[in-house]
Amino acid sequence: MKYVFLTLTVFLLSIVQTAVLGLVEIFGVIPNLLLVSVICYSLMRGDLRSIIYGSVVGFVLDILSGKMVGMNLLMCTLAALLCACLFETLFNNNSFVAAVFVLWITALYELLIYVFYFLFWGNGDFLFAIFNKIIPCAIYNAVSAFLIYPIMRKISLLEKTDND
Repeated sequence: MKYVFLTLTVFLLSIVQTAVLGLVEIFGVIPNLLLVSVICYSLMRGDLRSIIYGSVVGFVLDILSGKMVGMNLLMCTLAALLCACLFETLFNNNSFVAAVFVLWITALYELLIYVFYFLFWGNGDFLFAIFNKIIPCAIYNAVSAFLIYPIMRKISLLEKTDND
C-alpha cells in the first residue's frame, strides 16, 4: 500500500508535466515537477527509498523526453542521493527550505545535463543556456516546489504511519 501513493504521484505528475504544463510555458521553459518531487521526497525521507524513487522517476523522465536514455536516471538518482545526505543536517520540514534546495539542485541538474549534451554533440551557447534555460527552469521549479512539497510531505507521512 505504501508504494501506491508514490506510483500514483509519478503517474499524475507525468501527465501534468507532459500534457498540461506546455500551456503555462514561461521563457520557453516548463517546470520539471518530477524532479521537484524527487528533491522534496528525498529531503523528507533521507533513506534508500528516496534514492530508488529518484531512479524510477529519472527512468520515467528518460522515457518521456525521448532523448538520451539514462541521463535523467543518473541525474535524478544523484539529486536524490545528495538530498538524502543532507536530510539529517540541513532540512527542517519547511516549504521555503525545500524551495531553496529545489532552486540550487535544479540549477546543478540542468547545468550537468547541458555539459553532458555539449560533450556529446558539441554545439550550444553556454551563456544562452544559463540565462534562457538553466536559471528560468531553476526559478520555475523552486516556485512549483511550494505546490509539490505538501503533496510529497503527505505521502511521506502516510508511509511512516503505514510502517508503524
